[in-house]
Amino acid sequence: ATTNLISAVIQNNEATNNGGTLDGGGGGFWVSSGTVNGDAGTIIQSNESNQGSGFRATGFDTVVNLTGTTVQNNEARTRGGGFHVQDGATINLDGATFSGNSTLTENGGGGYMTGGILNTTNGTKFDGNFTTANGDLGGGLFITGNAIASFEDSFITNNNSTLADGGGLFIQSADVTLDNT
Repeated sequence: ATTNLISAVIQNNEATNNGGTLDGGGGGFWVSSGTVNGDAGTIIQSNESNQGSGFRATGFDTVVNLTGTTVQNNEARTRGGGFHVQDGATINLDGATFSGNSTLTENGGGGYMTGGILNTTNGTKFDGNFTTANGDLGGGLFITGNAIASFEDSFITNNNSTLADGGGLFIQSADVTLDNT
């Protein structure tokens, strides 16, 4: 199945669980099978959840393609303010912008990957994302769990990991390539 986001605005959503606490995932959306395509007019912003507040993608048959899409000001209680990718999902970012996304208690302000594939091209930006708790890792991105990430002609700037490591990127047990980035 394919979902097309055409000049869509996904904002001010909250994925909750367990009596209203922020224990759910995918504040903006969660895809566990199929393809999601987002265009330059699409904005995913100001969503809240436990993990992957902009979006969460899981499963080997899951693909998210964002071309010029803006993912901003999403807040995760634990992992992945902008996104959380796991279990083999593929994310393709072409000129997308991730900015002002944050985590409250764990890692990956802009994005969190445990497994899966991330490809960024054509000026994709991770700018001004952050973790807020002491010791949280990867203000821009936290990449682990045998994930594969490729950054080509992209920008990782002005991200902050509060009193911890990996302001821009924190990489652990993952294959990462930065080309003209």
